[in-house]
Amino acid sequence: MIQMIKRISLLLSLKWKVLSIVVLTVLFMAAGCIFIALQTIVHSNEEMLNKTLGASLSYSADTLSRSLVSAETVANLLYSDNVIQTQLGIIHETNSSSIRSSARSQLSTVLLRYVEQYQGLHLKYITIDTGSFLYSTNQYLYEQDSEYIQNILYPKADIIEGALVIQADSEKGSRLYMTRIARQIKDFSLENLGYITLCLDLNGLVEDAVHFIGSIDPAWFVLYHGEDCLYSSSGLDSKIISRLPSAIKGSYGVIRSEGKACFGVGGSLKPYLRNTRKDYDWDYYCLISYEGYLAQTRRTNFLFISLSIILVIIMCLFAGRLFTPIVWHLRHLIDRMRDFDGSKGLVPEPDYQKRHDEIGQLHGQFENMGVKIRNLIEENYEKELAAKQAQLKALEMQVNPHFLYNVLESINWRAQSAGLTEISKMVDALGKLMRGTVSNTQQIITLEEELRLVSNYITIQKLRFEDTLDFHQNIESGLLQSLVPRLIIQPLVDNAIRYGMADMSEDVCTVEVNIYKKGSDLLCIEVKNTGSFFEENLLEKLENNIIQPTGSGIGLLNIKKRIHLLYGSNCQLILNNEDGFAVARIIIPLETSLVQEESHA
Repeated sequence: MIQMIKRISLLLSLKWKVLSIVVLTVLFMAAGCIFIALQTIVHSNEEMLNKTLGASLSYSADTLSRSLVSAETVANLLYSDNVIQTQLGIIHETNSSSIRSSARSQLSTVLLRYVEQYQGLHLKYITIDTGSFLYSTNQYLYEQDSEYIQNILYPKADIIEGALVIQADSEKGSRLYMTRIARQIKDFSLENLGYITLCLDLNGLVEDAVHFIGSIDPAWFVLYHGEDCLYSSSGLDSKIISRLPSAIKGSYGVIRSEGKACFGVGGSLKPYLRNTRKDYDWDYYCLISYEGYLAQTRRTNFLFISLSIILVIIMCLFAGRLFTPIVWHLRHLIDRMRDFDGSKGLVPEPDYQKRHDEIGQLHGQFENMGVKIRNLIEENYEKELAAKQAQLKALEMQVNPHFLYNVLESINWRAQSAGLTEISKMVDALGKLMRGTVSNTQQIITLEEELRLVSNYITIQKLRFEDTLDFHQNIESGLLQSLVPRLIIQPLVDNAIRYGMADMSEDVCTVEVNIYKKGSDLLCIEVKNTGSFFEENLLEKLENNIIQPTGSGIGLLNIKKRIHLLYGSNCQLILNNEDGFAVARIIIPLETSLVQEESHA
């Protein structure tokens, strides 16, 4: 990716490069500002809306809770009502039909008055059942619920011995029942007189609780007992209902399902009800549609993004108009530079001479440079070119290595004819050494070729120093085709012989060349000699001019620079003294010539 961007950058003109930088800068700044603004605005709006909706929904839950408390109060009032207690006592004590009929009439009047007085609680009916006597304010609705009331509610009322039973029918879904045993309060006998049952319309209670927020967006109520859903408002998605206990773990939250979203508030009804039995530990969830807010958020995002795109387009057009004149003047300068070849004078342009900005200065400097180049060409270039050509021709004629080779061959032939064997060997070795060093221009050669140069050099030095020079070389097998820089070992051998023989305190100067692998990918070349030693930190002192090189110093620095240029940090030149030897050690990467690779193939 980075290489592709670099290639595209090389192809683009200055105008498009600058324009791209401006556009990208504006784009990133706009994107950052938009993101921060959206996050700030949306987050603050969402937080404020959530708090507002949470407060509204909590108020709705409080309203429903107060209605349930009021219904509980009505149930207690019915239990303790003097007329109901009296008439139930009469019915319990007599079998007279006329007396029972009178009691029924009075009970009907009282119960209907309660239904009318507390119609805000959406009472469907009130029923009194003594076993032998039954009256309901709505006999038709009671008959629909009679089996549920007798089989479910009455046994629960018997178990809790007079406490209020509060039960929501999850199958019927919209009815809430409150049942308790009516006991004889007179004389504190607490004799069982029957059952009093209130049936409330939960839908009506929920509608009253959420009507002021339901006018804005649809609102719903859900009641849970543990993991069982006791009641849910109509129109609410069943998947959202099932996720409520896990989705709203705190005071409020957002529930999403299949593209729909609701905002909900959750809590417990237990603190509101006087009866604190575990059976009535209900959780409520009040919800409202969140689609309106999400739609508004999408509209806000779309508006911000649209305005940002328009802003970027305007900035691009403005930047293009701004940079077009500048780029035109630069292109004009490039055309003038391309047309100028120095053979004719440069025509000044008055318009740029009047300008004092960077464009005018560039053109002015170019015109001055053109004049100077023209003068330089006229005065010096042609004369210097002719002199250089003559000098190069003379050097070409003088430096002809083949002439030297022919002379050495002639000397060798005359020495052989005269029987001067040592002179013949020396001349022959010198010729081969010169051919390897002068004629060969390759920077990298095989170790075998480099050692051949060393061998020719040693032949000459052996004839010179005879028995006072003892030379050995130890080459690890398989390394002759390794690649090494040309003339990297011979200077070290020359340095070893020169200093070893000059300061020789013994009869014989020993020089060793050891070449071996170090690890799997490094080649180590050692040149060791007796009779001399390396000064501590010699290379650093030579590089910093602390000491001046004397012949060998230049060679050592030259070797270090060459291997660093060829191999970078993967090489070393180390000078130290070991066991009476001055040791020069070169470590370079192990590379193999193509000849060896082909032999292994």
